[in-house]
Amino acid sequence: MLKDILTNSRHNVAIIKKGGKDPKSALIGNLEEKLITIDAELSDLTSRLLQAQVVRIKSGFDSRKGLIGSLQNKFYTAAANESVSWHSKQIKMLINERKKVVDTLDKLKGVYWYKRIRRIFNLCFILLIGVLMAWVAVIGVITAIYALPILLCIFGVYFFMQKKVR
Repeated sequence: MLKDILTNSRHNVAIIKKGGKDPKSALIGNLEEKLITIDAELSDLTSRLLQAQVVRIKSGFDSRKGLIGSLQNKFYTAAANESVSWHSKQIKMLINERKKVVDTLDKLKGVYWYKRIRRIFNLCFILLIGVLMAWVAVIGVITAIYALPILLCIFGVYFFMQKKVR
């Protein structure tokens, strides 16, 4: 009887339908939710980092005179610098975590290698443009050096003719 149920295609379809989502789509959903929470944390940390930098700039421009004012200014500056460095470290950590989640999500969706190859082509294209720009600059300098004696002769003849005319 069990063999009949497993070999009968109608029962297999019913078993698959009753099972609900496959684990791959559930994992994709979990990763997308995690990506959304990481993005929210990143935006929150970025705004807090901006606020900490504003406090650091304000404490840098504070011109309080006296012993107490200078100590208070040093305390605010040190606290603001510490806050900025902590927020920066947290943002870097979240960005790395986001990259890992995106890579895992791309692998599950089957677009990891497509994106990787596209990223490599973009990098090669940017490097090619940079090399071409450097090549044009070098060729321009060589042309200017090569044309310098000709231009000096032309200006010399022009000034010589101007002196003869006067």
